[in-house]
Amino acid sequence: MAAAPPYFSPPTTTTRCKTPSQCSDPTLPAAHSEGQAALEADDYVDADQLAHAMGEAGRLPQ
Repeated sequence: MAAAPPYFSPPTTTTRCKTPSQCSDPTLPAAHSEGQAALEADDYVDADQLAHAMGEAGRLPQ
């Protein structure tokens, strides 16, 4: 098996980078971890709830 290019950090258990650019953006791993924690805490909305909230905020797509 070929070694990973030197600019690519292999994924860890908390970070799943699919491209080197994803790993180079420091906000993406943190956002991913926050999303995982929210899912584990059942702190999320489904598509209908999201559409309703966006409609109430006047932000539905045109």
